[in-house]
Amino acid sequence: MVGLGRFSFVGRAGVASVLDDFLIGFENPLFPDADLDGMDDGWETAHGLAPAVDDRAGDPDGDGLTNIREFMHQLRPDRISTFDDGIADGLRVSLGLSLTEPTRDRVPPTAPRSWWLPPWWLANSRFPAGNE
Repeated sequence: MVGLGRFSFVGRAGVASVLDDFLIGFENPLFPDADLDGMDDGWETAHGLAPAVDDRAGDPDGDGLTNIREFMHQLRPDRISTFDDGIADGLRVSLGLSLTEPTRDRVPPTAPRSWWLPPWWLANSRFPAGNE
């Protein structure tokens, strides 16, 4: 193990801050991450990603969010709309909509047309017709 001679934080704080422990390393101590892409291997496997490949910048569902952002928000990288409510996950995040439950409206009227889900998806969704 290599020790640090000097370490400092720069910023503003209302009170003094003290660290009990500080870890610098390449291994993630919180969850298994074989490819070191910052995503839990179990989560990657459950959502059809490859835990041995650094695929954090990918967007297999084309919803406008990279895999790492889907992981951080606990959304699904394998589905354009995690909640099947007609709102692409990228739009959900950019508009500040709920990340834990479906939105009642299909597509907010203020949504840019490029973020709307394709008509074939809307036609096959389980929700009634709305802002198409």
